[in-house]
Amino acid sequence: MTRNQLVRALKEAADPVKAAQAAGYFKTGKGEYDEGYVNNWDLVDASSRPILGEHLKTHPRGILKKRAKSKSLWERRIAMVSTMTLVWPVNWTLLFRLPKYFFMIRTI
Repeated sequence: MTRNQLVRALKEAADPVKAAQAAGYFKTGKGEYDEGYVNNWDLVDASSRPILGEHLKTHPRGILKKRAKSKSLWERRIAMVSTMTLVWPVNWTLLFRLPKYFFMIRTI
């Protein structure tokens, strides 16, 4: 799927009712705790499995290792959460191959 196809598909799937519900869930409205920001934990956890996880079922998984080794906390989180889609049917090889990257985090 190309970027343009993805953008088109997202626009077609847009639902104003669901958008309003999500806005309430993420608490980004005026006067709310995350005003003006998207709560990254919620966003990553809610989107990683249905987007990257589903993609990984039928596509090469090199991107997963790249994200797991990233310096970015968010990219590592995306890698970890997206594996749930693959692990729930119990993919033991993948399950035991990636944790070494998650624990290679340098402390400050």
